[in-house]
Amino acid sequence: MGRLDSPTMSDGGDRGKRRDRAQSGRAARGCLIVLAIAITVTVAWHFVHTRFTSLGWRIFSRDRVSMTWDLLDRHVLDGLDVREVDDLLGKPDQTDYGVSTWYLGGTFLGYGFLHVGFDERGIVAEARFEDD
Repeated sequence: MGRLDSPTMSDGGDRGKRRDRAQSGRAARGCLIVLAIAITVTVAWHFVHTRFTSLGWRIFSRDRVSMTWDLLDRHVLDGLDVREVDDLLGKPDQTDYGVSTWYLGGTFLGYGFLHVGFDERGIVAEARFEDD
């Protein structure tokens, strides 16, 4: 009789262990999903809500890519001359043929650059982001 009772007790114990493992697995998946959502929201919030300021541009160089999108979206550079742009952004990293370039740092795909082109009067004619 002891032999008949053994498998029954063993089956009950195995079912309990399987149930516990399944619950642990669901809890772990739930935690991973919550973590993934939190990371996604944080990254999106950072890129969407990093507003351009001249001081922020100079101090927080790692945020320049997201600040550039705000700078371009709000047309901050429109109508400014070379001196005003330099006052706002600091001296460019490179200047060639009426186009000033600022290195923005690393992006997901490579490196980012802000190119600002000036007309013959030295007024901003074009500003664009480039991901190299």
